[in-house]
This record gives sequence, structure tokens and C-alpha cells, in this order.
Amino acid sequence: MTRFTALSLTAVLLFAGAAANAARCKFQTDTENVFTGEKIRWTKWSTFSMTSSSVVHSAILEGDRKFLGLRIRSGWSSSTRPTKAQLDNTLRIPADAKLLLLMDDESIIELHSEDAVIGDADYSVTDAGGFNVRASAIVKYPLDPSAMAALGSKRVKKARMTVGDKDRNWEFGKKGSKKLMPEIECIQ
Repeated sequence: MTRFTALSLTAVLLFAGAAANAARCKFQTDTENVFTGEKIRWTKWSTFSMTSSSVVHSAILEGDRKFLGLRIRSGWSSSTRPTKAQLDNTLRIPADAKLLLLMDDESIIELHSEDAVIGDADYSVTDAGGFNVRASAIVKYPLDPSAMAALGSKRVKKARMTVGDKDRNWEFGKKGSKKLMPEIECIQ
């Protein structure tokens, strides 16, 4: 086989593999910004399998920028009706909040949130007359080419989100989760 033929075959296989994978991609949002014409794609929200709680994530493409989106949930209970100020402070993520991802090769990817986020909060009344407050927010972490390459080829073993002086930790089992790999490929 000549060198040109081998290179041509390699290129064809790479493009065929990318096309086959793109056909498997499922998007929550697949549209175009009406003002800029930029493509906007959010993969369907997916939940990591974990040992304690859940992390819901999406790979996001906005124009030529790529993000990892996390849906964060928080809540608390009270015997008195929450005030508007308490609801507004239930879930606040500042700009530049740190997310550390420990990969299966023991390398660490450090991401920082782009914008400050205030969660949408509401409350419900319990049967006992108390109140349950729940809030959720979507935090977007920009991905550079090296983070994209690592997330597309390695398993995530642990994650730590640092907000102020508090850490929130997630563990994804001994082998780690490879759930992000196909989603990252969808926005390459």
C-alpha cells in the first residue's frame, strides 16, 4: 500500500467515524442565534452514575465556544415560611467558581465558571406544616482544547466544585465515568 493510499484511507476512516458518532448525538437544543447566526447546541441532559448523589451535565456548543454545563440543585427545610431574600440566597454560584475533575490517569482538569449564577428557588409546604426550599441553576464551564481532549478520552473519577469556602464532592466509582466522552465528541 502506498503512503498516499494509507493516508487517504486513514482520513476516510476518521471522517466516517466522526459522522457515525454525530448520528448518535442527541441534542436538547440545536438552533441558530437569530442575531449572530452562530450555532447553539446543548446535548441532552445526562446523569452521572455515582456513589452518593447525582450530577446532571450537558456538553454545550455556542458558536465556536465549548462548555461543560452542570445542573446544580440545592435545598433546605425550615419551620417558618422563607423570605424572598432567603430564596434568592439558596443557590448562588459566583463567577470563576472552581470545578476540579480527577481523571482515571490521576491527572486533574481545573475549570472555572464563566458567569455568576443565582438559582431559581421555590418552596412547598410539608404535611407537618414546615417548608421545603429547592433551588436549581445551570453553571457553564468553558472548555479549552486540552480540556476537550482529556474529557473526550479519559474517565472522570471524582469531581469537586468549590464555591466560596465550601466544597461539594462527587465520586464516580473505582473505574470512573466515561459518560462525558460521547457528549464531548458531539460538540467537537
